[in-house]
Amino acid sequence: MEGEGGIVALLMMVLVLAGLAVRLPAPLVLAGGALLGALAGQISGVYNVILLGDLASSVEAILDNEILVAIPLLVLSGTLLGDTRAFFAFRQRLKGPFAVGADLLLAMAGGENRRDKNQNGFRAAFLDLIERAAPASAFLILLADLIDTAVLATDGPSSDSGFDPSLLLMQMALPSLLIALFFGLAGLLGKKDQLDALASVESAPSWLGLLAALCALLIPGLIMLRIASPVEAGALGVGMALLLKKLGRDAWRNQLGQALDHALIRAAIPFATLLAGAAFHLVFLGVGGGAWLDGFYLLPGPSLLFACVLLLAFLGILIEPLALAVLLVPLMGPLLLEGGISPSLLGAVFVLAPLSGLLACQTVPKAAILALAQSAALVLVVLLPLSLPFDPISQETEIPPEPVGEEGGFSPEDTTDSPYEGKNENEVYAPSRDGE
Repeated sequence: MEGEGGIVALLMMVLVLAGLAVRLPAPLVLAGGALLGALAGQISGVYNVILLGDLASSVEAILDNEILVAIPLLVLSGTLLGDTRAFFAFRQRLKGPFAVGADLLLAMAGGENRRDKNQNGFRAAFLDLIERAAPASAFLILLADLIDTAVLATDGPSSDSGFDPSLLLMQMALPSLLIALFFGLAGLLGKKDQLDALASVESAPSWLGLLAALCALLIPGLIMLRIASPVEAGALGVGMALLLKKLGRDAWRNQLGQALDHALIRAAIPFATLLAGAAFHLVFLGVGGGAWLDGFYLLPGPSLLFACVLLLAFLGILIEPLALAVLLVPLMGPLLLEGGISPSLLGAVFVLAPLSGLLACQTVPKAAILALAQSAALVLVVLLPLSLPFDPISQETEIPPEPVGEEGGFSPEDTTDSPYEGKNENEVYAPSRDGE
């Protein structure tokens, strides 16, 4: 890349990666990188800060996006469901590796295990991976929207693939189940919950816990079967969670405020990261940062995909997967799609390739188990029909012209019905001259 614009774009990317690597808040880092890049571009004369006004259209598109509206609803439904005494009783009754099934059900419904996520180490890393890959998670919904935008932006064969964001949620069901199986077989589930909760477990009916488990299955099931949209499933999940609290006679009035605060924070992080990422890409591409991608156009699709997996695996050790997705999908996504990579496979790579939990594992064997679980899940996704690279079908089909008979053919005076209208009509249908 030539000129001062290339230097400004390089400094923007370096500063953002450094800030994300030291675990600064992703929205703050992306927005700060955009502002510094715009200021440096204005001073060097390669960018005009007036162009930041184009960000208003991006903000409007994000706020009006129906897919993104599902994030707060699903997060709230999963948070309320996890706080119900019925679901907690169901989780306590499961023994051994089967206890991971409750964590998986809660993650598939959009919730998270707040009690165990507060702990550091192997269990927290596995729970983070399960929640990232489970259907109805905020991360998957945001990633599906980013990929859908990249599909519309590319001119390659994937632009006509008809990618549906619900396909990515459906695709992650088996990988998340495989990750949970690895987690259960590891036998390192940590300590059991405190015994002071046993009283509430004994007083909760078993049928109520089973009903909570069915509700957790129903939320992602409606989305994957395309019976309901993510917004409708999230709204239904909120209603079912409140009903379970009422049936279980929970002290939900005292806990409702805490659940709402927690759900609001969880839902606000993806939106803030997406808005800051839109500002960063606007400035980054405005100063000429897109020229950094010229070298990747020379790589074929499989080689580019392999390079992307290695890049995500390396950066994912230090940077959160959410920030990586917002930063790299708009840049690398169109290149991979134009190379013939399936949109579903692109989503699976950004979900499973970042090795974000390795630093949380204190020992090498635990880190190896976590990496093995992610690798096995990624291989499983590649083998699924939804993720296989597809052969684009050309939409340009040549329609042969209708044969013109000797009688009743087109007359030179009436050429409006001629299939060759405007294409050398005088040569094809010129009348015979005298003596010829």
